[in-house]
Amino acid sequence: AVVSQFWESLSWSLLTSSLSVPLATLLLGDDLGAWARVFLQNRSSSSSEWSAWLICVSTLVGAWLGALPILLDWNRPWQVWPVSCSVGAMLGNEVGLLSSIGAHCLHQQRTKTKRFV
Repeated sequence: AVVSQFWESLSWSLLTSSLSVPLATLLLGDDLGAWARVFLQNRSSSSSEWSAWLICVSTLVGAWLGALPILLDWNRPWQVWPVSCSVGAMLGNEVGLLSSIGAHCLHQQRTKTKRFV
């Protein structure tokens, strides 16, 4: 019974990882210090580090919130594991992407304003 939904769980974990890890790798690169600072110490020193953290956390929070409909037990096709968690992860990823774009634009606007003052 423990491994009855192994393939479903594996596909969900691959989806969630593929939404988070490539973008974080693109933003943080191979700097292990940046990875540790962002994900272990929860600190960021640049807008790209903040964006990497925001995208990863938003994806995981979206997946977690996506699990809530499973608890309703309506026996609908979209409540089957891991459909709602996958949709939640994708929506959370989109929220993280849009939020990081907004945060990056705000950061750029603030730095331009400080330069001219």
